Amino acid sequence: AHGQINPITIRNIDKGRYGVVLGFRRHRAALHLVESGKAPDFRLKCITAKMTDREAALKNFSENLHKAEPSAM
Repeated sequence: AHGQINPITIRNIDKGRYGVVLGFRRHRAALHLVESGKAPDFRLKCITAKMTDREAALKNFSENLHKAEPSAM
């Protein structure tokens, strides 16, 4: 299968600037595709969420915890 399965989650951190909350690896992979010229028109699907710094950190921690312990699911 090709293509993006899940959108990344981003949040507005300043006027016109966004930060990735969930999906760092997908974001990096997409940047690599664009910068390498393999998919210069690639668009990444995103969900924009309103959250505080603390909420973003907790969501990111939770995502990383699931990656570290896949058998816990």
